[in-house]
Amino acid sequence: MTTINDQVTYDKCKERIQQEINAVLKVINEKMNEEETDIKKLSELFINLNSLNQTVILLNTIKEKSIKD
Repeated sequence: MTTINDQVTYDKCKERIQQEINAVLKVINEKMNEEETDIKKLSELFINLNSLNQTVILLNTIKEKSIKD
């Protein structure tokens, strides 16, 4: 069972990750609108976005496991 402290920590982590996702998406959108898009930079941003999304999945898995215990 999770404690209130665990829930607060979880919420802070999830909020911070979401802020990072939003920031990366903003940069991706800006890069996509440039006339000469730097494909290497854009691919790095998509890799970063993928990593952040995987982190959210992992965080959700951890929370589900904590609730079951």
